[in-house]
Amino acid sequence: MKTILCAVDESPGAAEAVAVAAGLSKHLGLRLVLAHVVDGYRRTDGVHAQQGGQRLLERVARTHSLENAADRRAEIGDRASELSRIAGEEAAVLIVVGSRSQYRRRRSLLSGLSAELRSTAPCPVLIVPPSPRR
Repeated sequence: MKTILCAVDESPGAAEAVAVAAGLSKHLGLRLVLAHVVDGYRRTDGVHAQQGGQRLLERVARTHSLENAADRRAEIGDRASELSRIAGEEAAVLIVVGSRSQYRRRRSLLSGLSAELRSTAPCPVLIVPPSPRR
């Protein structure tokens, strides 16, 4: 089944990305996979880091009422490489990521993870800007 992959962390931009990905998934009838990649941990720290990633994904799924509507994957490694690998494994037609801040958005949406994914992802990458501050 074709899939939308949504990269999740604890940033406000990621929360916006989850909302957009969930809406697209529902509207288009595509499977949704939430993914969190723990970056920079050694193998010995990996088990605890991966468990923390799973807890984060469970919390995000609960917050967005996606407990039964989204699969979850927590991985360890380079974020762009792992998200690209997961996208390939899950037959993703789209990767959804949040941008970090309004300031960065003005400078360039294609910074950090977004720029890396653009060159490594097997499918298009949608960058969701944060909501304007009120």
